[in-house]
Amino acid sequence: MKQELPLEEIEASLIESMAREEREDLNPVEQARACATLKDELGLSFQQLGDRLGCHKAKIANMMRLLKLPEEILELVAAGELSEAHGRSLLIAKDPETRRQLAYMAIEEGWSTRELVARAHESNGGVSHSSEDPPTPRRRSRKEQEQSLDASAIEQARTIAWTTALGAITAEALAERDELSIDVARERLDELVGLELLERHSVLVGHPDLYTATIAGRRLARKHAEAGGYTYPEGLRTARVTIREARHMIACASVAAALERRYPDHRVIGERELHRDERAQRRRLASVDIRRHGERRSHFPDLVIWPPGTLDDPDTPPSPSSASAPSALPIAVEVELTLKSKQELTAILRAWANCRHIEAALYYAETVQIEEKLMDMIDELKIEDWVVVNPLSEVVKELAGFELGDGLEGVAGLEDDGEV
Repeated sequence: MKQELPLEEIEASLIESMAREEREDLNPVEQARACATLKDELGLSFQQLGDRLGCHKAKIANMMRLLKLPEEILELVAAGELSEAHGRSLLIAKDPETRRQLAYMAIEEGWSTRELVARAHESNGGVSHSSEDPPTPRRRSRKEQEQSLDASAIEQARTIAWTTALGAITAEALAERDELSIDVARERLDELVGLELLERHSVLVGHPDLYTATIAGRRLARKHAEAGGYTYPEGLRTARVTIREARHMIACASVAAALERRYPDHRVIGERELHRDERAQRRRLASVDIRRHGERRSHFPDLVIWPPGTLDDPDTPPSPSSASAPSALPIAVEVELTLKSKQELTAILRAWANCRHIEAALYYAETVQIEEKLMDMIDELKIEDWVVVNPLSEVVKELAGFELGDGLEGVAGLEDDGEV
C-alpha cells in the first residue's frame, strides 16, 4: 500500500481488509505497514489503534512485529509463500542469516508453524541443520510448548521487573544493559506501553523519556519471575515521576545499567530497594546517619553495588557485623548533578568516611565544577581513602541533555576487579 494515501483512506482500507476472513484487499505485510503508519502519524497506542480497527491491541502488536523482518522475508510473506504466523515465528531465531535460511527451508519443506518455531528455538541453542537433510523434528512436551509461548512474555517481564526495581528506566539505559541499539530498546519499551504494561513520561524537553511499570506490568513480572530466573522486587510501589526528579532518575538508570554491564558478578540495586531492605531488617545496610545543626537524619545513596557472595538471597542482605557475614562490603554510589551547599556536602562526606558498613562511596559528577568541588572537599577533610570521585562520562558515554565531558584528568575509580 502506498504511503502517500490520506490517513483516512489507509484506515478505511485496513478496516475493510481486516473484516474479510480471506483478507483479499491487503496482505499481512501491507496491513502491518498500514498499522505502523496510523500509529506513528496519529500518535496512537496499541490500545487506541485496536479500538479504532475493532480488534484487540495484542493483535495489532503481533501484526506489526512482522516489520522487524528484513525486506527479503517480508516479500515472501506478502507473496503468500510464508504465512503471517510463519513470519513471526522466524523472529524467534536471533541470527538474521539463520532467519533467512529457515524461511527458505520452511517453504521448500512445507513446514508447519509449529515445526518452524521448534527449528528457530533450536537455532538459538547452537543446533544446526543441513538444508539437504533436515532431521525429523522432536515432538516437544507440553511444558516446552508453554515455555516457547511464554518466551516473549518472559523477556518483557524481565524488563518490567528491572523497571520496578529502579523505579523508572530509559531506552538508553535498557540499550546499555541488554546490548541493544537505542532505537530497538525504545521500540521494545513503546510496545510495552501499547500493551499497558509500562507508562511513558515525556517530562523534560531534550532529555530521554522515562518509563515506569503499571499494575498490570508488575503482575506480569511477578508471574514470570521463576521461569525467567530473576527475583521480582516485592514491596515496591510504582515510582512517581516529577519534573524535579526526572533528570536524576534518567542519570541513575543509565549509571545502574552501565555498572551492571561492567560488573556482571555484582548486584546493583537502587535507593528504593535499599529503603525496603533496611526497613525489613531494621538496620543500616548502605545508608548513613547525618548530623547537621544538632539534627539527625538518614542519607541514602542513589545506587549500591553488592559484591559477589554477599547477596545469595537478594531480598535479605547480610549484616556486616554478623559473624557469618562475608568480609566484602557494598559500595555506595552517588550520582551528583547539582552543587550542594558546603555544609550539606561536608555532613554527607563525613558520614561516608565514618561509615564502617560500606567499602567506600563512589561519586559520579556530571560537570567539571561539581567534580572539582567534591575533590576539594575530600582533600580538605582528608577522606580520599573512603570517597572516590569520577566524571559521569566515565560510565555514561552518551545521554541527551547531560554535560558529559572528559572530566578531570588522572582521577581513579572502581577498577574492573571490583575494588576501589
